Amino acid sequence: MFLAGTVPIPPRIVVDEDGVSIENPLYVHYEQQDSTLAIWLLSSVSPSLHNQLVGNYAEIKHRCDSLVGCGQRVTMEEQQYTILNGLPLEFDHMVSIITTSRAPTALLDAEAR
Repeated sequence: MFLAGTVPIPPRIVVDEDGVSIENPLYVHYEQQDSTLAIWLLSSVSPSLHNQLVGNYAEIKHRCDSLVGCGQRVTMEEQQYTILNGLPLEFDHMVSIITTSRAPTALLDAEAR
């Protein structure tokens, strides 16, 4: 559902009948699906590529956090674009699929958790 982009990602927090802000059970389900998919995908890549992806992500995340500290926001899409452009040529097909997908890609973010 979420992967295909046919269902929008639910909000993380919702207000219950008593007006209290609570974590959205639908969001919890989305996070579980997202994490499961991320683990499955990362387990299917070679150890050297896995280390390259995670290392590149950590470096990019650090630089983006530094930019935020200076008042310059970097969107998730810009971060993903930078990470995907760092992949070897043999992953061009996968990069095309990810960049044309309407669903956000949090694969590397899940690995960093």
